[in-house]
Amino acid sequence: MEIVAYIGKSHEKVIGYSRQDLANAINGLKPTDIVFTYLSREDFEDGRYGPEVSILLAKPELREKIRFAGAGNDGGNSIPWEKENAEAVVRKNIVDMIYSTIYAYLEGYWKDQETVNSDVTDALFRARRLLVSQIEGVEGDKKWESTHEKILNNVRRMKLGSNPVLVVPVESAFWFKDNLLN
Repeated sequence: MEIVAYIGKSHEKVIGYSRQDLANAINGLKPTDIVFTYLSREDFEDGRYGPEVSILLAKPELREKIRFAGAGNDGGNSIPWEKENAEAVVRKNIVDMIYSTIYAYLEGYWKDQETVNSDVTDALFRARRLLVSQIEGVEGDKKWESTHEKILNNVRRMKLGSNPVLVVPVESAFWFKDNLLN
């Protein structure tokens, strides 16, 4: 099993890892299955997917290999938003600052598939997760873990071939590597 990171809007900024580069990298791995963990079947059917999926769908040899393991709608299990008091605003601003600082650094570091899918990237997002979990508290951490567990269970229920490729958000790649590959 290969895990490949999707970097969202950063695909537009990283010269060597555009959405087309991502699709080419996935195709180059000769996958038996391509599993998008950030999209559900409902997302796909409603057309809520990006060009990286469209590029792969355009290849007849890959079209039937594309699967979706996303958690979809959480059924109302979201954490209720805190009232907008000063402390809640500060916490939100700190999380936003951490996120934008890490991305600003990584967009300068990322050059290609190898740097995006590197130990450095995973280490930064692992540290970010620890910081954010301390700021968001137990409920935020439970929701994040729960969503990832649902996706992992969706993947495990799939009958996958000998060389599946999981396409995961870059922020979660470390978690899937820890829980699927180790």
